Amino acid sequence: MTPCDAKVSSKEQADLTAKQDITLYIGLDGRVTTAPAWLDGFELSRSAVTTSNDVTFNLYTKTLKAGESVTLGANGQSASCMNYIVIASDAKLPIRGDVNADGKFDIADVVLLQKWLLAVPDTQLADWQTGDLCEDGKLNVFDLALMKRDLIENLNN
Repeated sequence: MTPCDAKVSSKEQADLTAKQDITLYIGLDGRVTTAPAWLDGFELSRSAVTTSNDVTFNLYTKTLKAGESVTLGANGQSASCMNYIVIASDAKLPIRGDVNADGKFDIADVVLLQKWLLAVPDTQLADWQTGDLCEDGKLNVFDLALMKRDLIENLNN
């Protein structure tokens, strides 16, 4: 985690070079109103990290090949927020709602879950846990309703 007080700086915070193929996640405080320019090339994921003091960090992701570098800058906002967190992983985190496990959440996931709930023959979910949007350990119409809501919100953003 970068130092909290570094958020007031407009200077580069760090240079990161991947020693192997990785997925890099930047957790930007959800209260930051505009993502900083250095995050161009990162994709806003559907995943987030919430701290014990209820700060939500929206995860931006980018795949780096061994030897590729990224320069981490300031968060672009100096008041009423934390700086950001950096997570590197050799595996991709699952995408919330991506029940067909194709690496993105879209209408195909909504249709697949609907078919599965209707018990259409030969319908299988590649990753049912990503569809458990209610986080209650089961899939039902409530998860489908949340998926539809999230899909509409994504289309409007």
